[in-house]
Amino acid sequence: MSTPTEITHRGRTYKVEVRPVDPEKNQDRLESVYLLIGERGIRYALLRNVPKPDRLFAVYFDKFGMPSGHWWFTDEGGTLRSLTP
Repeated sequence: MSTPTEITHRGRTYKVEVRPVDPEKNQDRLESVYLLIGERGIRYALLRNVPKPDRLFAVYFDKFGMPSGHWWFTDEGGTLRSLTP
């Protein structure tokens, strides 16, 4: 399976950009695996949850903070999808 180029989350469509991460080199750093780009250009980084690495959560990419509500995703099985209704 492959990651989609777009994903719908809470009724909005975002472009998906895959960000390659080398787990051997970056064990001590939090790095985004995916970047979601909204239609107004707002970017969200998806970061892995340490206890459950198949779960990802969103943070604003260009400033520190979390979007309102819970934004959970998974790429289990090789396809990125939203877990938030």
